[in-house]
Amino acid sequence: MITLKEILESSITDLPLYQENEGDFRTFLRNRITAFSHKINGLKISSSGLKRSDEELRQRNKILCQGIINTIDAYYQGSPY
Repeated sequence: MITLKEILESSITDLPLYQENEGDFRTFLRNRITAFSHKINGLKISSSGLKRSDEELRQRNKILCQGIINTIDAYYQGSPY
């Protein structure tokens, strides 16, 4: 299991994001969001004293990350509002 401290110290949380290779920026963002989501899903929150379950955390993480991806897709389709 990974700790919240390890996630926050990971390069996955570094901002701003810089794309180092030639390629599609949308795919680059999706890959970073997916990597972040996998790290969060590895977090064991029930032992941290917070009043949430691990399953609740995974579900909220899924909703958040999918919402960000959907927002990026809408922006690329010309509908940023």
